[in-house]
Amino acid sequence: MQTKALMQINDSKIYSEKISRGPKTLLFLHPSSSSCTIWEQQWLAPAFAPFSCIPLDLPGHGRSGHSQHPEKDYTLKSFGARLRTFISEFDIDEYIVVTLSISANFIAEVAPQLENCRGFFMAGAPITAKNITPVEILQPFEYGDVLFTPQPARQRLENYTSNLIVTDAPQILLPLLNDFERTDSAYRKFMGQCIQQGQLSDEAQLLCQSQKPLAFVYGSQEKIINKDYLLTVPLPKWRNKIHLIDRAGHLCNLDQPEAFNQCLLSFAKEVFL
Repeated sequence: MQTKALMQINDSKIYSEKISRGPKTLLFLHPSSSSCTIWEQQWLAPAFAPFSCIPLDLPGHGRSGHSQHPEKDYTLKSFGARLRTFISEFDIDEYIVVTLSISANFIAEVAPQLENCRGFFMAGAPITAKNITPVEILQPFEYGDVLFTPQPARQRLENYTSNLIVTDAPQILLPLLNDFERTDSAYRKFMGQCIQQGQLSDEAQLLCQSQKPLAFVYGSQEKIINKDYLLTVPLPKWRNKIHLIDRAGHLCNLDQPEAFNQCLLSFAKEVFL
């Protein structure tokens, strides 16, 4: 059974969909200036028929509401708090959180507080840690500023988007552009300020405190995150390694959905044993 909902969380309205198939759930969190539709090749895939799936639109994104107080709502900690409330209100039993890019940072903020969470599957994650600077996490990227620019020029936006993936298929690129333009531009302004001002937790420590399995997945042709920085961060990595998806970029679930789904399925089967 598939249901859609617009849930009031504090002063935010968060849109979500749910395919109910059983007590074990996959919760999908999209990246900045995106929407839950980025996960359609995952949560609608037959491979995940044994699990309930919940993709949601983060505040200011997709079909969720825009903030009336963006300076306080569009921060890493605020997003984490709203996600924690959403999960408790949704009354999910056992679940895995599946993240893409910055949504890993949002959920890491509250990782130790998620009692029924059984693990984190993080793709393209820029996890912060003590003594690790953003320079070590990020690769030099000509269009990186677009991510935190309220209204970037169209050509720069197109160049930024095309560098997130390896494929140049219009049916993949166009939805990415549409989601970006649909996102509350104030989100990019204030989230950028939050990060620039160093409002960053030691997320590696928080994830360790959660004592949950952690899977880190990156595209082999990743252009945004320097995935090797995680080799120096003491995290309990699933199968003791960083998992690479061949012929894939930052949004590796779009470039190689079948390979991504197989990796996630293997993780879910182990975690839910």
